[in-house]
Amino acid sequence: MDHPPKTLTDQNPLPKLIIFDLDRTLWPYWIDTDPTPPLTLIPTTTTTPPTLRDAIGTPYPLFPTTLPLLTHLSSSGGAGGIKLAVASRTHTPALALQALDLYGLRQFFDFFEIYPGSKVRHMRRLREKSGVEFRDMLFFDDERRNREVCGLGVWFVLVGATGVDCGLVDEGVGEWRRERGFEG
Repeated sequence: MDHPPKTLTDQNPLPKLIIFDLDRTLWPYWIDTDPTPPLTLIPTTTTTPPTLRDAIGTPYPLFPTTLPLLTHLSSSGGAGGIKLAVASRTHTPALALQALDLYGLRQFFDFFEIYPGSKVRHMRRLREKSGVEFRDMLFFDDERRNREVCGLGVWFVLVGATGVDCGLVDEGVGEWRRERGFEG
């Protein structure tokens, strides 16, 4: 993934806030049930996605597309001023934040809503914190039930078994644009 999603550079409107779930979206496991704390980072090469090891020695890698994608999307990377956020309903928020730190991902995000409960509540809090209207938000999550955020006006993209990649971001941004009347 040497190139950013095409929609970031095509001069068309972009969402102001892109939001990601964590489990089965940025990494292929559930942080609150799969690893046994504490977590440590396994030294890796530049071609291997960052991987954590839990207390019993089980490895927990990122999806291979996560780090390059977030690098392209991050506001520090200049992707059109897009802000990034996390919205996770995990029951272990401290462990989720530790994993984000160990993977080196926290730096990419501007806002965090990590606690049990409805994603509607997460989106409302993100609107309060960011000042971004719901219609300008794009949300990636692996659970269909979280489509409930569409009732607020947030555009929802269902994530498949391989996590988020540039193609899915392009698809999501394209759908967001069409829904808002930016493309014919």
